[in-house]
Amino acid sequence: MEKSIKIRLGVEPSINTISKMVALFNKLDSTVYIQKDYFRRRVNAKSILGIMSLSLHFMDVLIISFYGDYAKNDAKYIEREIKLL
Repeated sequence: MEKSIKIRLGVEPSINTISKMVALFNKLDSTVYIQKDYFRRRVNAKSILGIMSLSLHFMDVLIISFYGDYAKNDAKYIEREIKLL
């Protein structure tokens, strides 16, 4: 099963913000990938170095894709929790 969501970064991401994102993704049972809206390259969302390689900035639109049996539930959880970062 696959589920994708789009979010817009409301802050300029720091290493602290990225590490909180990775910690959030590591709690999930799904396989999670993240990419910028206009990039074809996607990275493992559970990797700090992977996310840092995307060179994220304020107001970037991210596509977060979830794969696995829990994809739908994990996507709902992340949509709710990522706003709190």
